[in-house]
Amino acid sequence: MPLVRIVEGVSPPRFQTGTHVRFRLADEFVRGKITEYRGPLAAGRHVYRVEVPFDGNYVMAYELPEEELKRA
Repeated sequence: MPLVRIVEGVSPPRFQTGTHVRFRLADEFVRGKITEYRGPLAAGRHVYRVEVPFDGNYVMAYELPEEELKRA
């Protein structure tokens, strides 16, 4: 796991790389795995790269804020 820089006034991230999460995509929830912590961006929002497998070996990647993620 990469080191996370502590920024004053910003809460620590809730998730770690490798955590399985779910989020809303269109009208349903999908499950994915956090592959990268993008850091506290824009006013301290924690952003993660989440990969979701579709149709066998095809994988879609999304960058999502922490507020949209729930533990799977």
